[in-house]
Amino acid sequence: MRPAPVLAAVTSAALAFMLAACGGDDAGPSAGPSAGPAGSSGRVEALSFPATVSNCGEDITLDKQPEAVLTVGTAAPSLLAVAGAGDRVVGRSGEFGTPLHGEAANLLGDVPIVTPDDPTLENVIGSGADIVIGAGLFNTTAAEVEGAGLANLLVTGECGHDTGSGDEASTTFDAIWTDLELYGKIFGTSETANEAVTDLKARLIAAGDAAKGAGELRAAGVYFWGTQISVTGKRNIVHDQFDILGVTDVFEDLDKNYAEGNLEELIGRDPDVIVLSYGLDGETADQAKAKLLALPGVADMAAVRNNRIVLLDYALRSPEPSAVDGVEFLAKELDRGA
Repeated sequence: MRPAPVLAAVTSAALAFMLAACGGDDAGPSAGPSAGPAGSSGRVEALSFPATVSNCGEDITLDKQPEAVLTVGTAAPSLLAVAGAGDRVVGRSGEFGTPLHGEAANLLGDVPIVTPDDPTLENVIGSGADIVIGAGLFNTTAAEVEGAGLANLLVTGECGHDTGSGDEASTTFDAIWTDLELYGKIFGTSETANEAVTDLKARLIAAGDAAKGAGELRAAGVYFWGTQISVTGKRNIVHDQFDILGVTDVFEDLDKNYAEGNLEELIGRDPDVIVLSYGLDGETADQAKAKLLALPGVADMAAVRNNRIVLLDYALRSPEPSAVDGVEFLAKELDRGA
């Protein structure tokens, strides 16, 4: 049964209030700032070490300011680059062929990829890093990494990702602000990081104002991992993107980040627009669309009949600054098809 539409209109004033409230304070450092002045590069000494920071509900102690980072996944390089700490990245891993986007692509394209897969303990140690930041560890554990003398932090939008349930992680814009501010404090680049947060929030407000043709639409976020279809729920940043643009998320009642294998439910809810993400594991936009159109029953959906499938680069819906680009992109695409 097709649910009744619920219009999630967002005014610029309401959006400004929502964004101003996003501070990530409960994920910030417990150590106080020092009085070190900002240098010409915008770096400021924000923490006195050793310092304890909150990360995914756990207290993590950093004995000293990290100097060399191994990233896992694509969100961490993007966050670190925008936070002004891209020069600390000495190795990348766990990207599975997904290209970097935006500032990270420009700054970190030449940084060695230690492994395109999830790193092992040997990969971690061999990278020369003194901290691992990213999407979680699957071929080793945080305890093993810390036992080898390295710190380990999860990207906030990836909290709980290693359970594989889709229940725990909330890839929201709040998570992005939290990480940018936290990395600024850890690496002494708070001036750069805080300016970035301010600029990104302003862009979201402008994108919401520009979404003239999106207001009455009902949309679903969809992506593939291999051949497995998944839909995004209200803990996914796609839901935030829809909300900012005043678009109704047909899966707003799904209290998860994502759910796998929901083809029948997707067909039954019959959204006006399908926002189909692509780019995982090297997947192209054409390949993702072909997978969707090959599924039984989708040809009868309104979005398919009306050719309202919006192809969204996966980086533009990840818990990283590029998600703001995603809102701007969707605002144009949805307005174009109105």
